[in-house]
Amino acid sequence: MADGIRAVYVEDEPSVRAMLIKVLELSGIEVTLACSSAEEMLAHRGAPEFSEAHVLIFDVRLPGISGLDLAALLRVEGEDRPIVAVSAWPAPSEEELDRFRITFVQKPFMFADLEKRVRYLVENHRKAAS
Repeated sequence: MADGIRAVYVEDEPSVRAMLIKVLELSGIEVTLACSSAEEMLAHRGAPEFSEAHVLIFDVRLPGISGLDLAALLRVEGEDRPIVAVSAWPAPSEEELDRFRITFVQKPFMFADLEKRVRYLVENHRKAAS
């Protein structure tokens, strides 16, 4: 999948995680690392499954470190890849999303819309890097 899109996905609800992984992979987006918490994902930062991903997708409300706090931590550490935050809860403030360059997608969402958003973000990131 050299030209494909690889993603890291953090979601604490096992059924939601399994469903979204299937949908993403059916649309050609490979989930290389799927974690149930921010802490679990952080423990894999040195792994190729994390470092070779093109996009990071986090649920906002996670046990322990929230998805937004995880995004902020990664941005402070220099993470430049697109970050998508998803939640059934109300959207975070525009200020917070802008400050940490987070794209928010409200649950429930159409899977095709999430796929398009991910592809758009990754393509823009690839263009900016070249």
